[in-house]
Amino acid sequence: LYRRGGRLPSPLEEAAFALQPNTYSDIIKGENYHIVYCHRRIPEVTPSFEDVKEQVMIELREARIDPFFFKELDELLTRELPRFQIEASLFKPEQ
Repeated sequence: LYRRGGRLPSPLEEAAFALQPNTYSDIIKGENYHIVYCHRRIPEVTPSFEDVKEQVMIELREARIDPFFFKELDELLTRELPRFQIEASLFKPEQ
């Protein structure tokens, strides 16, 4: 499922939204070659703010917390990892 303005490159998006159900696009040359198939079209629905409010709040909280979390995790690993004797050769740092 794709929505307009999503993450598809522009030529692919244009081809996809021009197709009728059960049809293929012509060959589209980009970084690679593509053929787009439209299985069926589903009317686009924009959810109300109330429908997505809780998920938006969760994502905003995580976006604010993540930089602090990863900074602390990096400091913890830098400080504590040298204390451990790593026996498995798979996990030993390259010399």
